[in-house]
Amino acid sequence: MPIEETQESATATTGDAAPADGGRPRPPGQAAPPGPRAWCHLVTLVVILALAGIAHDPIATFRGDDTRPAYQLLGSDTLQQINSARIESVSDLLGTFTETLTDGRIAAAFYRPLQNLSIALDYALWDLAPGGYHLQSWIVFGLCIVAVYLASRRLLGPASWFGPALAALFYGLHPILLNVVAFPCRRSETLVVLFLMLLLWVLPRRRTGPGLGVLLAGILVLLACGAKELGALGVGLVFLHQWIYAREGSVLQRAGKAALATVPAFTFFGIYMINRTIVVKGLGGYFRPQFESYRDKLTEFLPQLARDFFAPWAWLPGSTIDLAEWLGPEAPAVAPWVLLASLAGVLVLLVLLIALLHRGPRVGDAGRTALLGLALIVPMLPLLGMSQEYYPWYGVIPLAGLALVVAAIGEFAAAGWQAGGLRRGAGVLLGLAVLALVVSPLSSSPLLHDYRELADGSALMKEELDEIHSLFRDAENGRTITLDLIPDQPPVTDQNRPPLRGVKLLSLRGVRSLAELCYPNRRARVTLYAKAEKWRADPGELLIKVRQLIPTTSDTGPAMVPDDEAEEE
Repeated sequence: MPIEETQESATATTGDAAPADGGRPRPPGQAAPPGPRAWCHLVTLVVILALAGIAHDPIATFRGDDTRPAYQLLGSDTLQQINSARIESVSDLLGTFTETLTDGRIAAAFYRPLQNLSIALDYALWDLAPGGYHLQSWIVFGLCIVAVYLASRRLLGPASWFGPALAALFYGLHPILLNVVAFPCRRSETLVVLFLMLLLWVLPRRRTGPGLGVLLAGILVLLACGAKELGALGVGLVFLHQWIYAREGSVLQRAGKAALATVPAFTFFGIYMINRTIVVKGLGGYFRPQFESYRDKLTEFLPQLARDFFAPWAWLPGSTIDLAEWLGPEAPAVAPWVLLASLAGVLVLLVLLIALLHRGPRVGDAGRTALLGLALIVPMLPLLGMSQEYYPWYGVIPLAGLALVVAAIGEFAAAGWQAGGLRRGAGVLLGLAVLALVVSPLSSSPLLHDYRELADGSALMKEELDEIHSLFRDAENGRTITLDLIPDQPPVTDQNRPPLRGVKLLSLRGVRSLAELCYPNRRARVTLYAKAEKWRADPGELLIKVRQLIPTTSDTGPAMVPDDEAEEE
Protein backbone atom coordinates (compact mmCIF):
# COMPACT_ATOMS: atom_id res chain seq x y z
CA MET A 1 0.00 0.00 0.00
CA PRO A 2 1.37 3.46 -0.85
CA ILE A 3 2.58 5.40 2.14
CA GLU A 4 -0.21 8.04 2.17
CA GLU A 5 -3.17 5.67 1.77
CA THR A 6 -3.70 5.11 5.51
CA GLN A 7 -3.60 8.82 6.27
CA GLU A 8 -6.12 9.59 3.52
CA SER A 9 -8.53 6.92 4.70
CA ALA A 10 -8.30 8.14 8.27
CA THR A 11 -9.12 11.69 7.18
CA ALA A 12 -12.14 10.52 5.24
CA THR A 13 -13.61 8.61 8.19
CA THR A 14 -13.22 11.36 10.77
CA GLY A 15 -15.88 13.54 9.17
CA ASP A 16 -13.51 16.24 7.89
CA ALA A 17 -14.29 17.73 4.53
CA ALA A 18 -11.39 16.00 2.79
CA PRO A 19 -11.02 16.59 -0.92
CA ALA A 20 -12.70 13.93 -3.02
CA ASP A 21 -10.71 12.07 -5.62
CA GLY A 22 -11.46 14.68 -8.28
CA GLY A 23 -10.87 17.77 -6.14
CA ARG A 24 -14.47 18.51 -5.00
CA PRO A 25 -14.84 18.52 -1.18
CA ARG A 26 -16.91 15.66 0.20
CA PRO A 27 -19.73 16.53 2.61
CA PRO A 28 -18.76 16.08 6.27
CA GLY A 29 -19.08 12.51 7.43
CA GLN A 30 -19.49 11.06 3.94
CA ALA A 31 -17.05 8.26 3.22
CA ALA A 32 -15.51 7.58 -0.13
CA PRO A 33 -17.58 5.32 -2.43
CA PRO A 34 -16.67 1.68 -1.92
CA GLY A 35 -14.60 0.01 -4.59
CA PRO A 36 -14.30 -3.63 -5.62
CA ARG A 37 -13.08 -5.97 -2.93
CA ALA A 38 -9.45 -7.05 -2.81
CA TRP A 39 -10.27 -10.53 -4.16
CA CYS A 40 -11.74 -8.94 -7.30
CA HIS A 41 -8.45 -7.18 -8.08
CA LEU A 42 -6.48 -10.33 -7.29
CA VAL A 43 -8.63 -12.50 -9.57
CA THR A 44 -8.37 -9.90 -12.35
CA LEU A 45 -4.58 -9.86 -12.17
CA VAL A 46 -4.36 -13.66 -12.02
CA VAL A 47 -6.53 -14.01 -15.14
CA ILE A 48 -4.55 -11.39 -17.10
CA LEU A 49 -1.21 -12.88 -16.05
CA ALA A 50 -2.46 -16.33 -17.06
CA LEU A 51 -3.46 -15.04 -20.50
CA ALA A 52 -0.06 -13.33 -20.87
CA GLY A 53 1.59 -16.59 -19.84
CA ILE A 54 -0.32 -18.49 -22.52
CA ALA A 55 0.60 -15.86 -25.10
CA HIS A 56 4.33 -15.80 -24.30
CA ASP A 57 4.60 -19.34 -22.87
CA PRO A 58 7.53 -18.95 -20.45
CA ILE A 59 7.49 -22.70 -19.73
CA ALA A 60 8.46 -23.36 -23.37
CA THR A 61 11.93 -22.07 -22.63
CA PHE A 62 12.46 -25.10 -20.41
CA ARG A 63 10.21 -27.66 -22.10
CA GLY A 64 11.80 -27.52 -25.55
CA ASP A 65 9.38 -29.86 -27.35
CA ASP A 66 8.89 -30.09 -31.08
CA THR A 67 5.90 -27.76 -31.25
CA ARG A 68 7.25 -24.92 -29.07
CA PRO A 69 11.04 -25.26 -28.97
CA ALA A 70 13.04 -23.50 -26.29
CA TYR A 71 14.07 -20.06 -27.51
CA GLN A 72 17.79 -19.54 -27.81
CA LEU A 73 19.53 -16.35 -26.65
CA LEU A 74 17.96 -14.31 -29.45
CA GLY A 75 18.90 -10.72 -30.17
CA SER A 76 21.98 -9.44 -31.95
CA ASP A 77 23.45 -7.90 -28.77
CA THR A 78 22.65 -10.68 -26.28
CA LEU A 79 25.97 -12.54 -26.31
CA GLN A 80 27.90 -9.26 -26.29
CA GLN A 81 25.97 -8.10 -23.22
CA ILE A 82 26.56 -11.40 -21.44
CA ASN A 83 30.27 -11.27 -22.25
CA SER A 84 30.73 -7.75 -20.92
CA ALA A 85 28.27 -7.91 -17.99
CA ARG A 86 29.43 -11.15 -16.32
CA ILE A 87 30.87 -10.66 -12.84
CA GLU A 88 33.75 -12.92 -11.83
CA SER A 89 35.64 -10.60 -9.47
CA VAL A 90 35.25 -7.43 -7.43
CA SER A 91 36.75 -5.41 -10.27
CA ASP A 92 34.06 -6.79 -12.60
CA LEU A 93 31.38 -5.65 -10.16
CA LEU A 94 32.84 -2.16 -9.95
CA GLY A 95 33.26 -2.14 -13.72
CA THR A 96 29.50 -2.48 -14.12
CA PHE A 97 29.20 1.17 -13.08
CA THR A 98 32.23 2.45 -15.01
CA GLU A 99 31.74 0.93 -18.48
CA THR A 100 29.32 1.29 -21.35
CA LEU A 101 26.78 -1.30 -22.39
CA THR A 102 28.73 -4.20 -24.02
CA ASP A 103 31.95 -2.29 -23.18
CA GLY A 104 32.69 -1.28 -26.77
CA ARG A 105 31.36 -4.44 -28.45
CA ILE A 106 28.70 -2.45 -30.32
CA ALA A 107 29.20 0.76 -32.29
CA ALA A 108 27.12 3.11 -30.08
CA ALA A 109 27.87 3.98 -26.45
CA PHE A 110 25.07 3.51 -23.91
CA TYR A 111 25.21 3.50 -20.11
CA ARG A 112 22.81 0.97 -18.57
CA PRO A 113 24.31 -0.52 -15.40
CA LEU A 114 21.04 -2.03 -14.18
CA GLN A 115 20.58 -3.90 -17.46
CA ASN A 116 24.14 -5.18 -17.06
CA LEU A 117 23.44 -6.34 -13.50
CA SER A 118 20.33 -8.24 -14.57
CA ILE A 119 22.28 -10.03 -17.32
CA ALA A 120 25.16 -10.71 -14.91
CA LEU A 121 22.68 -12.33 -12.48
CA ASP A 122 21.41 -14.55 -15.29
CA TYR A 123 24.94 -15.63 -16.20
CA ALA A 124 25.82 -16.35 -12.57
CA LEU A 125 22.72 -18.54 -12.15
CA TRP A 126 22.37 -20.15 -15.55
CA ASP A 127 25.65 -19.77 -17.45
CA LEU A 128 24.43 -19.78 -21.10
CA ALA A 129 21.26 -21.88 -20.59
CA PRO A 130 18.58 -19.78 -22.34
CA GLY A 131 15.68 -20.87 -20.11
CA GLY A 132 16.93 -18.92 -17.10
CA TYR A 133 17.36 -15.71 -19.08
CA HIS A 134 13.83 -15.95 -20.43
CA LEU A 135 12.44 -16.76 -16.99
CA GLN A 136 13.79 -13.50 -15.57
CA SER A 137 12.57 -11.58 -18.64
CA TRP A 138 9.08 -13.01 -18.18
CA ILE A 139 9.07 -12.25 -14.46
CA VAL A 140 9.94 -8.60 -15.21
CA PHE A 141 7.21 -8.55 -17.87
CA GLY A 142 4.67 -10.02 -15.44
CA LEU A 143 5.61 -7.41 -12.83
CA CYS A 144 5.06 -4.73 -15.50
CA ILE A 145 1.50 -5.95 -15.99
CA VAL A 146 0.88 -5.80 -12.24
CA ALA A 147 2.50 -2.35 -12.01
CA VAL A 148 0.35 -0.99 -14.87
CA TYR A 149 -2.74 -2.20 -13.02
CA LEU A 150 -1.65 -0.76 -9.65
CA ALA A 151 -0.58 2.57 -11.12
CA SER A 152 -3.84 2.93 -13.05
CA ARG A 153 -5.91 2.16 -9.97
CA ARG A 154 -3.84 4.53 -7.85
CA LEU A 155 -4.37 7.37 -10.34
CA LEU A 156 -8.06 6.66 -10.96
CA GLY A 157 -8.99 6.16 -7.31
CA PRO A 158 -9.76 3.17 -5.09
CA ALA A 159 -13.24 2.69 -6.61
CA SER A 160 -11.82 1.98 -10.08
CA TRP A 161 -11.65 -1.47 -11.62
CA PHE A 162 -12.73 -1.40 -15.28
CA GLY A 163 -10.05 1.10 -16.38
CA PRO A 164 -7.10 -0.63 -14.66
CA ALA A 165 -8.25 -4.03 -15.96
CA LEU A 166 -8.40 -2.69 -19.53
CA ALA A 167 -4.95 -1.11 -19.19
CA ALA A 168 -3.31 -4.29 -17.85
CA LEU A 169 -5.02 -6.46 -20.50
CA PHE A 170 -4.02 -4.04 -23.25
CA TYR A 171 -0.38 -3.99 -22.15
CA GLY A 172 -0.06 -7.66 -21.24
CA LEU A 173 -1.40 -9.04 -24.54
CA HIS A 174 -0.16 -6.38 -26.96
CA PRO A 175 1.81 -8.03 -29.80
CA ILE A 176 4.59 -5.42 -29.64
CA LEU A 177 5.85 -7.11 -26.44
CA LEU A 178 6.76 -10.19 -28.48
CA ASN A 179 9.71 -8.15 -29.74
CA VAL A 180 11.05 -7.84 -26.18
CA VAL A 181 10.12 -10.68 -23.82
CA ALA A 182 12.03 -13.37 -25.72
CA PHE A 183 15.14 -11.20 -26.12
CA PRO A 184 17.34 -10.78 -23.02
CA CYS A 185 19.20 -7.86 -24.58
CA ARG A 186 15.92 -5.88 -24.75
CA ARG A 187 14.90 -6.43 -21.14
CA SER A 188 15.81 -2.80 -20.43
CA GLU A 189 12.54 -1.69 -22.09
CA THR A 190 10.34 -3.56 -19.62
CA LEU A 191 12.57 -2.61 -16.69
CA VAL A 192 11.99 1.09 -17.46
CA VAL A 193 8.22 0.53 -17.68
CA LEU A 194 8.25 -1.34 -14.36
CA PHE A 195 10.03 1.45 -12.47
CA LEU A 196 7.99 4.27 -14.06
CA MET A 197 4.70 2.56 -13.22
CA LEU A 198 5.86 1.94 -9.66
CA LEU A 199 6.81 5.62 -9.51
CA LEU A 200 3.21 6.60 -10.28
CA TRP A 201 2.02 4.13 -7.66
CA VAL A 202 4.10 5.47 -4.76
CA LEU A 203 3.49 9.19 -5.39
CA PRO A 204 0.94 10.77 -3.03
CA ARG A 205 -2.36 11.82 -4.62
CA ARG A 206 -3.52 14.41 -2.11
CA ARG A 207 -0.37 15.82 -0.63
CA THR A 208 2.35 17.60 -2.60
CA GLY A 209 5.81 18.60 -1.50
CA PRO A 210 8.58 16.67 0.26
CA GLY A 211 7.79 13.29 1.75
CA LEU A 212 8.61 9.61 1.64
CA GLY A 213 6.59 9.11 -1.54
CA VAL A 214 8.60 11.61 -3.59
CA LEU A 215 11.86 10.23 -2.16
CA LEU A 216 10.90 6.72 -3.28
CA ALA A 217 9.93 8.18 -6.66
CA GLY A 218 13.40 9.70 -6.96
CA ILE A 219 15.02 6.32 -6.29
CA LEU A 220 12.78 4.74 -8.93
CA VAL A 221 13.87 7.41 -11.43
CA LEU A 222 17.48 6.41 -10.76
CA LEU A 223 16.64 2.72 -11.29
CA ALA A 224 14.75 3.49 -14.50
CA CYS A 225 17.69 5.50 -15.85
CA GLY A 226 20.04 2.68 -14.90
CA ALA A 227 17.98 0.33 -17.06
CA LYS A 228 17.82 2.70 -20.04
CA GLU A 229 18.40 6.39 -20.61
CA LEU A 230 14.69 6.96 -21.29
CA GLY A 231 14.10 6.51 -17.58
CA ALA A 232 14.71 10.28 -17.50
CA LEU A 233 11.00 10.59 -18.37
CA GLY A 234 10.41 9.87 -14.69
CA VAL A 235 11.53 13.37 -13.70
CA GLY A 236 8.82 14.91 -15.86
CA LEU A 237 6.26 12.43 -14.54
CA VAL A 238 6.97 13.42 -10.93
CA PHE A 239 6.61 17.13 -11.71
CA LEU A 240 3.42 16.72 -13.76
CA HIS A 241 1.86 14.38 -11.21
CA GLN A 242 2.49 16.72 -8.30
CA TRP A 243 1.35 19.76 -10.28
CA ILE A 244 -2.00 18.35 -11.42
CA TYR A 245 -2.75 16.89 -7.98
CA ALA A 246 -1.96 20.14 -6.12
CA ARG A 247 -5.19 21.41 -4.53
CA GLU A 248 -4.52 25.00 -3.48
CA GLY A 249 -2.88 28.15 -4.79
CA SER A 250 -2.39 29.73 -8.19
CA VAL A 251 -0.87 27.99 -11.18
CA LEU A 252 2.58 29.33 -10.27
CA GLN A 253 2.20 28.35 -6.62
CA ARG A 254 1.20 24.80 -7.58
CA ALA A 255 4.12 24.66 -10.02
CA GLY A 256 6.45 25.74 -7.22
CA LYS A 257 5.20 22.96 -4.96
CA ALA A 258 5.58 20.47 -7.79
CA ALA A 259 9.13 21.65 -8.47
CA LEU A 260 9.99 21.18 -4.79
CA ALA A 261 8.58 17.66 -4.88
CA THR A 262 10.68 16.94 -7.98
CA VAL A 263 13.97 17.78 -6.25
CA PRO A 264 14.77 14.16 -5.19
CA ALA A 265 14.01 12.81 -8.68
CA PHE A 266 16.06 15.53 -10.36
CA THR A 267 18.94 14.99 -7.92
CA PHE A 268 19.09 11.25 -8.59
CA PHE A 269 18.80 11.89 -12.33
CA GLY A 270 21.66 14.39 -12.09
CA ILE A 271 23.87 11.82 -10.34
CA TYR A 272 23.13 9.34 -13.11
CA MET A 273 23.82 11.87 -15.89
CA ILE A 274 27.14 13.00 -14.38
CA ASN A 275 28.33 9.41 -14.15
CA ARG A 276 26.99 8.61 -17.63
CA THR A 277 28.76 11.59 -19.20
CA ILE A 278 32.05 10.53 -17.61
CA VAL A 279 31.66 6.92 -18.74
CA VAL A 280 30.52 7.46 -22.35
CA LYS A 281 32.68 10.60 -22.71
CA GLY A 282 29.89 12.73 -24.13
CA LEU A 283 26.35 12.17 -25.31
CA GLY A 284 26.90 8.70 -26.72
CA GLY A 285 24.07 6.81 -28.38
CA TYR A 286 22.89 7.64 -31.87
CA PHE A 287 22.91 11.37 -32.37
CA ARG A 288 21.59 12.92 -35.60
CA PRO A 289 22.60 16.59 -35.82
CA GLN A 290 21.46 17.22 -39.41
CA PHE A 291 17.94 18.60 -39.35
CA GLU A 292 17.00 17.34 -42.82
CA SER A 293 17.98 13.79 -41.96
CA TYR A 294 16.23 14.07 -38.59
CA ARG A 295 13.01 15.28 -40.24
CA ASP A 296 13.05 12.54 -42.88
CA LYS A 297 13.56 9.81 -40.29
CA LEU A 298 10.86 11.23 -38.03
CA THR A 299 8.25 11.30 -40.79
CA GLU A 300 9.25 7.77 -41.77
CA PHE A 301 9.19 6.27 -38.28
CA LEU A 302 6.04 7.86 -36.81
CA PRO A 303 3.64 5.93 -39.10
CA GLN A 304 5.45 2.71 -38.25
CA LEU A 305 5.04 3.39 -34.53
CA ALA A 306 1.33 4.12 -35.02
CA ARG A 307 0.90 0.84 -36.89
CA ASP A 308 2.66 -1.06 -34.12
CA PHE A 309 0.52 0.66 -31.48
CA PHE A 310 -2.85 -0.10 -33.07
CA ALA A 311 -1.99 -3.21 -35.16
CA PRO A 312 -4.92 -2.94 -37.59
CA TRP A 313 -3.86 -5.87 -39.80
CA ALA A 314 -6.48 -8.35 -38.74
CA TRP A 315 -9.66 -6.33 -39.22
CA LEU A 316 -9.02 -3.36 -41.52
CA PRO A 317 -8.84 -4.50 -45.16
CA GLY A 318 -6.01 -3.48 -47.43
CA SER A 319 -3.17 -1.05 -46.92
CA THR A 320 -5.44 2.00 -47.47
CA ILE A 321 -9.12 2.87 -47.09
CA ASP A 322 -10.83 4.77 -49.92
CA LEU A 323 -13.03 7.53 -48.48
CA ALA A 324 -14.43 8.64 -51.86
CA GLU A 325 -17.67 6.69 -51.32
CA TRP A 326 -18.52 8.77 -48.23
CA LEU A 327 -16.76 12.10 -48.77
CA GLY A 328 -16.82 12.55 -52.54
CA PRO A 329 -14.49 11.77 -55.44
CA GLU A 330 -11.77 14.14 -54.28
CA ALA A 331 -11.34 12.44 -50.91
CA PRO A 332 -7.92 10.78 -50.60
CA ALA A 333 -7.21 7.20 -49.67
CA VAL A 334 -6.20 6.98 -46.02
CA ALA A 335 -3.99 4.43 -44.31
CA PRO A 336 -5.76 2.51 -41.51
CA TRP A 337 -3.27 3.69 -38.90
CA VAL A 338 -4.29 7.30 -39.67
CA LEU A 339 -7.90 6.57 -38.79
CA LEU A 340 -6.96 4.70 -35.62
CA ALA A 341 -4.49 7.35 -34.49
CA SER A 342 -7.09 10.05 -35.18
CA LEU A 343 -9.68 8.13 -33.18
CA ALA A 344 -7.26 7.78 -30.27
CA GLY A 345 -6.47 11.51 -30.41
CA VAL A 346 -10.15 12.48 -30.43
CA LEU A 347 -10.85 10.21 -27.47
CA VAL A 348 -7.99 11.65 -25.45
CA LEU A 349 -9.02 15.22 -26.21
CA LEU A 350 -12.59 14.40 -25.26
CA VAL A 351 -11.51 13.02 -21.89
CA LEU A 352 -9.31 16.05 -21.21
CA LEU A 353 -12.05 18.50 -22.25
CA ILE A 354 -14.64 16.87 -20.02
CA ALA A 355 -12.14 16.77 -17.17
CA LEU A 356 -11.63 20.53 -17.52
CA LEU A 357 -15.34 21.34 -17.70
CA HIS A 358 -16.55 18.93 -15.03
CA ARG A 359 -14.73 18.34 -11.77
CA GLY A 360 -16.53 15.20 -10.70
CA PRO A 361 -14.32 12.80 -8.76
CA ARG A 362 -13.95 9.99 -11.29
CA VAL A 363 -13.93 12.23 -14.36
CA GLY A 364 -11.27 14.50 -12.88
CA ASP A 365 -9.02 11.55 -12.12
CA ALA A 366 -9.58 10.17 -15.62
CA GLY A 367 -8.33 13.46 -17.08
CA ARG A 368 -5.25 13.45 -14.87
CA THR A 369 -4.48 9.85 -15.76
CA ALA A 370 -4.78 10.62 -19.47
CA LEU A 371 -2.38 13.56 -19.07
CA LEU A 372 0.20 11.36 -17.33
CA GLY A 373 -0.21 8.77 -20.08
CA LEU A 374 0.44 11.41 -22.73
CA ALA A 375 3.55 12.46 -20.80
CA LEU A 376 4.97 9.01 -21.57
CA ILE A 377 4.01 9.17 -25.25
CA VAL A 378 4.62 12.70 -26.53
CA PRO A 379 8.29 13.15 -25.46
CA MET A 380 9.14 9.82 -27.13
CA LEU A 381 7.88 10.89 -30.56
CA PRO A 382 10.58 13.45 -31.49
CA LEU A 383 13.29 11.07 -30.23
CA LEU A 384 12.44 8.67 -33.06
CA GLY A 385 14.13 11.00 -35.54
CA MET A 386 17.48 10.43 -33.84
CA SER A 387 17.41 6.70 -34.56
CA GLN A 388 19.27 5.14 -37.46
CA GLU A 389 16.45 2.66 -37.97
CA TYR A 390 13.03 2.02 -36.46
CA TYR A 391 12.38 -1.09 -34.38
CA PRO A 392 9.08 -2.07 -32.74
CA TRP A 393 10.59 -2.24 -29.26
CA TYR A 394 11.00 1.53 -29.38
CA GLY A 395 7.27 1.63 -28.69
CA VAL A 396 7.28 -0.48 -25.51
CA ILE A 397 7.75 2.47 -23.13
CA PRO A 398 5.19 4.82 -24.77
CA LEU A 399 2.83 1.83 -24.96
CA ALA A 400 2.64 2.01 -21.16
CA GLY A 401 1.48 5.61 -21.55
CA LEU A 402 -1.14 4.52 -24.05
CA ALA A 403 -2.29 1.91 -21.52
CA LEU A 404 -2.87 4.71 -18.99
CA VAL A 405 -4.89 6.61 -21.60
CA VAL A 406 -6.94 3.46 -22.23
CA ALA A 407 -7.53 3.15 -18.47
CA ALA A 408 -8.65 6.78 -18.26
CA ILE A 409 -11.11 6.47 -21.13
CA GLY A 410 -12.43 3.16 -19.81
CA GLU A 411 -12.99 4.60 -16.34
CA PHE A 412 -14.78 7.64 -17.73
CA ALA A 413 -17.01 5.31 -19.75
CA ALA A 414 -17.79 3.32 -16.58
CA ALA A 415 -18.58 6.52 -14.69
CA GLY A 416 -20.95 7.63 -17.45
CA TRP A 417 -22.74 4.29 -17.41
CA GLN A 418 -23.28 4.45 -13.66
CA ALA A 419 -24.45 8.09 -13.78
CA GLY A 420 -27.47 7.27 -15.93
CA GLY A 421 -29.37 9.59 -18.26
CA LEU A 422 -27.56 11.17 -21.18
CA ARG A 423 -24.22 10.43 -19.55
CA ARG A 424 -25.00 6.73 -19.78
CA GLY A 425 -25.33 7.02 -23.55
CA ALA A 426 -22.03 8.92 -23.76
CA GLY A 427 -20.44 6.29 -21.54
CA VAL A 428 -21.66 3.49 -23.80
CA LEU A 429 -20.31 5.18 -26.94
CA LEU A 430 -16.96 5.94 -25.36
CA GLY A 431 -16.80 2.42 -23.90
CA LEU A 432 -17.37 0.90 -27.33
CA ALA A 433 -14.69 3.15 -28.80
CA VAL A 434 -12.08 2.23 -26.18
CA LEU A 435 -12.95 -1.45 -26.54
CA ALA A 436 -12.28 -1.12 -30.27
CA LEU A 437 -8.98 0.54 -29.42
CA VAL A 438 -8.09 -2.44 -27.22
CA VAL A 439 -9.47 -5.16 -29.49
CA SER A 440 -7.52 -3.90 -32.52
CA PRO A 441 -4.04 -4.87 -31.27
CA LEU A 442 -5.37 -7.82 -29.28
CA SER A 443 -6.75 -9.26 -32.51
CA SER A 444 -3.09 -9.65 -33.51
CA SER A 445 -2.17 -11.10 -30.12
CA PRO A 446 -0.13 -14.32 -29.86
CA LEU A 447 -3.24 -15.79 -28.25
CA LEU A 448 -4.77 -15.86 -31.73
CA HIS A 449 -1.74 -16.09 -34.04
CA ASP A 450 1.33 -18.30 -34.12
CA TYR A 451 4.40 -16.08 -34.39
CA ARG A 452 6.74 -18.59 -36.00
CA GLU A 453 9.60 -16.09 -36.34
CA LEU A 454 10.76 -16.77 -32.79
CA ALA A 455 10.68 -20.55 -33.13
CA ASP A 456 12.17 -20.55 -36.64
CA GLY A 457 14.89 -18.07 -35.71
CA SER A 458 15.68 -20.05 -32.58
CA ALA A 459 15.98 -23.32 -34.53
CA LEU A 460 18.33 -21.71 -37.06
CA MET A 461 20.43 -20.22 -34.30
CA LYS A 462 20.72 -23.58 -32.54
CA GLU A 463 22.05 -25.11 -35.75
CA GLU A 464 24.64 -22.37 -36.05
CA LEU A 465 25.64 -22.63 -32.39
CA ASP A 466 26.11 -26.39 -32.69
CA GLU A 467 28.30 -25.86 -35.76
CA ILE A 468 30.41 -23.19 -34.05
CA HIS A 469 30.91 -25.29 -30.92
CA SER A 470 32.04 -28.20 -33.09
CA LEU A 471 34.56 -25.95 -34.83
CA PHE A 472 36.09 -24.74 -31.59
CA ARG A 473 36.20 -28.22 -30.10
CA ASP A 474 37.48 -30.19 -33.08
CA ALA A 475 39.31 -27.89 -35.52
CA GLU A 476 43.09 -28.00 -35.34
CA ASN A 477 45.30 -24.94 -35.09
CA GLY A 478 46.48 -23.55 -38.41
CA ARG A 479 43.10 -24.06 -40.08
CA THR A 480 41.22 -21.32 -41.93
CA ILE A 481 37.43 -21.73 -41.88
CA THR A 482 34.65 -19.74 -43.54
CA LEU A 483 31.53 -19.53 -41.39
CA ASP A 484 28.24 -18.53 -43.03
CA LEU A 485 25.72 -16.82 -40.75
CA ILE A 486 22.06 -16.13 -41.49
CA PRO A 487 21.24 -12.72 -39.97
CA ASP A 488 17.43 -13.01 -40.06
CA GLN A 489 14.72 -15.61 -40.17
CA PRO A 490 12.97 -16.23 -43.53
CA PRO A 491 10.22 -13.72 -44.42
CA VAL A 492 6.74 -14.30 -42.99
CA THR A 493 3.79 -14.72 -45.34
CA ASP A 494 0.96 -14.27 -42.82
CA GLN A 495 -0.41 -10.79 -43.52
CA ASN A 496 -3.13 -10.94 -40.85
CA ARG A 497 -0.77 -9.98 -38.06
CA PRO A 498 2.21 -7.66 -37.59
CA PRO A 499 5.59 -9.22 -38.44
CA LEU A 500 8.27 -9.39 -35.78
CA ARG A 501 11.43 -7.47 -36.53
CA GLY A 502 14.93 -7.82 -35.22
CA VAL A 503 14.86 -11.57 -34.58
CA LYS A 504 18.59 -11.43 -35.13
CA LEU A 505 20.77 -14.46 -34.97
CA LEU A 506 24.52 -14.49 -34.58
CA SER A 507 26.77 -11.73 -35.86
CA LEU A 508 30.53 -11.30 -36.12
CA ARG A 509 30.64 -9.83 -32.62
CA GLY A 510 28.36 -12.59 -31.36
CA VAL A 511 30.81 -15.27 -32.55
CA ARG A 512 33.68 -13.40 -30.90
CA SER A 513 31.76 -13.16 -27.64
CA LEU A 514 30.87 -16.85 -27.78
CA ALA A 515 34.55 -17.71 -28.24
CA GLU A 516 35.54 -15.58 -25.24
CA LEU A 517 32.77 -17.01 -23.07
CA CYS A 518 33.15 -20.71 -23.90
CA TYR A 519 36.72 -21.12 -25.19
CA PRO A 520 38.91 -18.56 -23.42
CA ASN A 521 42.00 -20.75 -23.76
CA ARG A 522 41.55 -21.43 -27.46
CA ARG A 523 43.65 -19.16 -29.68
CA ALA A 524 41.09 -18.11 -32.26
CA ARG A 525 40.87 -15.09 -34.54
CA VAL A 526 37.35 -14.17 -35.72
CA THR A 527 37.13 -11.64 -38.51
CA LEU A 528 34.87 -10.51 -41.34
CA TYR A 529 35.21 -12.51 -44.56
CA ALA A 530 35.05 -9.43 -46.82
CA LYS A 531 37.93 -7.89 -44.89
CA ALA A 532 40.14 -10.98 -44.73
CA GLU A 533 39.26 -12.97 -47.84
CA LYS A 534 42.93 -13.76 -48.63
CA TRP A 535 44.16 -14.18 -45.06
CA ARG A 536 45.50 -17.50 -43.84
CA ALA A 537 45.77 -18.78 -40.29
CA ASP A 538 49.06 -18.75 -38.43
CA PRO A 539 50.29 -22.19 -37.33
CA GLY A 540 49.19 -21.71 -33.72
CA GLU A 541 45.74 -20.21 -34.28
CA LEU A 542 42.30 -20.96 -35.67
CA LEU A 543 41.15 -18.33 -38.20
CA ILE A 544 37.36 -18.04 -38.65
CA LYS A 545 36.09 -15.78 -41.43
CA VAL A 546 32.47 -14.81 -40.80
CA ARG A 547 30.31 -14.24 -43.86
CA GLN A 548 26.80 -12.84 -43.47
CA LEU A 549 24.15 -14.32 -45.76
CA ILE A 550 21.00 -12.50 -46.84
CA PRO A 551 17.87 -13.84 -48.58
CA THR A 552 17.37 -13.01 -52.25
CA THR A 553 15.23 -14.10 -55.18
CA SER A 554 16.59 -14.99 -58.61
CA ASP A 555 15.49 -16.89 -61.71
CA THR A 556 16.21 -20.13 -59.91
CA GLY A 557 14.10 -19.20 -56.89
CA PRO A 558 14.83 -18.01 -53.33
CA ALA A 559 18.41 -18.32 -52.15
CA MET A 560 20.86 -17.10 -49.54
CA VAL A 561 23.80 -15.09 -50.89
CA PRO A 562 26.74 -13.35 -49.16
CA ASP A 563 26.13 -9.78 -48.08
CA ASP A 564 28.91 -7.94 -49.92
CA GLU A 565 28.12 -4.71 -48.06
CA ALA A 566 28.50 -6.23 -44.58
CA GLU A 567 30.81 -4.20 -42.39
CA GLU A 568 32.51 -4.97 -39.12
CA GLU A 569 30.97 -1.89 -37.54
